[in-house]
Amino acid sequence: MEVKRSMHSVVYPASPSPGGVIELSGIDQIAQRVYTSILFFYAGHAPVQEASHMLKGSLSQALSLYYPLAGRFREKINGELEIVCNDEGASFFEAWVDCGIDRFLPGFECSPEFNILGPPLDASADITSIPLLLAQVQFVAPSPFSFLLGPFEP
Repeated sequence: MEVKRSMHSVVYPASPSPGGVIELSGIDQIAQRVYTSILFFYAGHAPVQEASHMLKGSLSQALSLYYPLAGRFREKINGELEIVCNDEGASFFEAWVDCGIDRFLPGFECSPEFNILGPPLDASADITSIPLLLAQVQFVAPSPFSFLLGPFEP
């Protein structure tokens, strides 16, 4: 299975956020810093460019409502993290997968080999330099597509 990424862009909220800083809870501060991902499969009926455009538009609207996801982590002097609601946006990737949807469904079981499906992420990078939300639409031969939110850890 090979994944070829053809485009990367930043999706900004459709309207400005109220801004500000969100303090993370004590539980958030002590929790292990891991990346969580969600993978959705959809039957593709729209042309590729139209599907990608619609998803970016929907993501932009969602970022207006869930504006902290368009922000970034910032480390305080004491090492704790907070979220700066600065509308820097989410990363959006388009990718093509060289295998059919039958490779995934039915009976999808997650395995390490599927990590290549996720948006590219340097797990060693400073957490303050990574967008809080990375999304990737993947076009799977012949027409269905999957949509990932997350980042995946390589």
